[in-house]
Amino acid sequence: MRKPRLTGWFPANTAPVRDGWYEVQTEDGEQQMAQWAVLGGDRGWWQFRRVFGIDLRRSVRGIRRWRGLARPANG
Repeated sequence: MRKPRLTGWFPANTAPVRDGWYEVQTEDGEQQMAQWAVLGGDRGWWQFRRVFGIDLRRSVRGIRRWRGLARPANG
């Protein structure tokens, strides 16, 4: 299975055009997946975790840069 082609990195002050999941790098160099979306009226980067059957979300701070798929996953 081939790895998907990704875009180059974009600076954090450039917002993604579409809501969705992106690879982000934080100021401390950690790379992780985060969702760019509007939740509860706030637009930003979010992570989700299920704890004891409850879905929790938290805002991801300190994003330095992000990247996404170079083309749609199904195309």
